[in-house]
Amino acid sequence: MSPKSLVLEYLDGRECHPEYRRAMIALAGRLSDLTAVAINAHLRMRAESCSATTVANERRMVLTLWRWAWEEGRIDSAPRGVMKIKNHQKPVRAWTISECRELVKGAEKFFGQRLRNGADVGKFLQCWVLLAYETGARYGDAFAWKKGNFAGSTVSWVTSKTGVPCTRAVSSRAMDLVADMLNASPDDRVLGWVCCRRQSFRLMRKLIASCLPGGSGRWLRRSAATHLELNQPGKAQWFLAHKTAGLAARHYLDQSQLVSETLKPPSIY
Repeated sequence: MSPKSLVLEYLDGRECHPEYRRAMIALAGRLSDLTAVAINAHLRMRAESCSATTVANERRMVLTLWRWAWEEGRIDSAPRGVMKIKNHQKPVRAWTISECRELVKGAEKFFGQRLRNGADVGKFLQCWVLLAYETGARYGDAFAWKKGNFAGSTVSWVTSKTGVPCTRAVSSRAMDLVADMLNASPDDRVLGWVCCRRQSFRLMRKLIASCLPGGSGRWLRRSAATHLELNQPGKAQWFLAHKTAGLAARHYLDQSQLVSETLKPPSIY
């Protein structure tokens, strides 16, 4: 069976995030066969134009597919012989608390600017920033929230990536913005009705460029986790709804903000 046929059968038997599904199908479509020779050739080709992180992710996905196909008896060869990818992890960088506050304040410059559907760009951006920061939710989850997800001063959802039930408290300012967004919403979604994914990223980049030296919307989640860990050590994993221990420290926590006088040896000078 071709990799493309196998991946469709693999995905039909499980619930996957839409982005992961698209990535798996695209990857299988680029492979001629599920063999070490074909996979290694693909990985070497990808390494010429993609980051080590991207290549390592594709390696992990194709091995997942190959292992499933072998265990299910769809192919005869066991998954082995695939080259390893050296992925040197760079230090995580996140915004400071003051920078996050500048981002919230910066959204006010866009108040009154409206999209064709009548959405207020400033309120949309400020609502997005506050909800993402205060809950640590991923983009896809936050943009899927509807009126029914909110109760009192909390928002509840089940993470689409890991299936973890979450309930987080949100500020009164965030709830006021949620109410404003719902008043204009045609379908009870808080953020998702405003624009497509690509345009939302474009608007966020515009906001960031107006008040901060760098970063992206993804930094909201890691910044919130870093600041929570700073005040409540050990809580970042819970806040991010991770099932894997150590994932937060490796990929979400800005260690430069967590440095403490108590976390270094005594002075010898």
